[in-house]
Amino acid sequence: MNLITHQHYKIEAGMSDEQKKILQSLLSNTENKYDTKILSYKTIYQSLKPKAIQANVKIFEQISDLITSLWPLMSSLSLTPQCCEYYATWVKKAKISQLKQFTDERKLYLRLIAFLQHQYYSRQDIFSDIFLRSVRSTKNSALHQLKNEDQLTCSERRTAVKHLTKSRQGYKSLIDEITEVTHSVVFTDTGKVQKIAELLKKHADEESKKEQKKIEQFEKSLDELAKDKNYFDILENLSRKLQNRISDILKVISFNPENSDKILLAAADHYKNKDGEVTINSPQDFLSSDEKEALVSENGAFRTSLYKILLFIHIADGIKSGKLNLKHSYRYLAIQDYLIDKVTWKSQRK
Repeated sequence: MNLITHQHYKIEAGMSDEQKKILQSLLSNTENKYDTKILSYKTIYQSLKPKAIQANVKIFEQISDLITSLWPLMSSLSLTPQCCEYYATWVKKAKISQLKQFTDERKLYLRLIAFLQHQYYSRQDIFSDIFLRSVRSTKNSALHQLKNEDQLTCSERRTAVKHLTKSRQGYKSLIDEITEVTHSVVFTDTGKVQKIAELLKKHADEESKKEQKKIEQFEKSLDELAKDKNYFDILENLSRKLQNRISDILKVISFNPENSDKILLAAADHYKNKDGEVTINSPQDFLSSDEKEALVSENGAFRTSLYKILLFIHIADGIKSGKLNLKHSYRYLAIQDYLIDKVTWKSQRK
């Protein structure tokens, strides 16, 4: 029995009436009498525009609903990516009239199953592509804004450094003078106290309140730069736009729990399960110490938008690095999923 005949046999033996009805529905007309389900599934939008992404997600959810009842049969068929792509391409090019002309329903069902499986896997890959491109575009925009702000504040930073250096030199000079007085044998103890008081008054007169306030502002500004505060502020401002693009995508991407980073996966799953509603109690173990610190504003409020964009960035990095792997995909599987499984290797090694 060759492979095709074997697959036809599995379809004939293992297919329920409900599954047949699902596949037949692909050829039925939609609300538009000139349109069918399968025709609407053939086009996959790769635009980064929110409306195009939402249309993609809506179609994927329809395909996902259909496939839910077909998974047991699909698993038993064990269709290879090449087989799925071959049949899916044929279905994509075929007219509805050609599909309806099959006298052997098993041949039609095999092609429709392959088409749905190919669509499911391909759309997961395209969603991942859009997710990565969107995050990369946002990060580039943030870095560009940060660079512009750096150019604008460069002279201010130089002034701050000079001011603080001068101030520190003044304090050092004061300490040196006080040290010299304390070690002096010329002054009595009472005289030393009086002389130190004079030095402190003189220094205080030179460091006016206005000048001291300016120094404190400079110190705060330099401290914020050291903690990348500006970068986090920029990310927070860009978060909403990125959410509109990829929040729905994250909810439909299926990560493989068997070979994905548990900590990052827990954060992604929490986001999905809560439908994007995050709080200060949401998982934070995937964040760096600076990122965790930045999540709480100066008034103690949790920065929800910043959390979301940091989560998106870490997920994108995880997909690229292999820390997060998809469950149903052609291009974003774990490396071991591209290898022959151990059971097949041992039983069919020769």
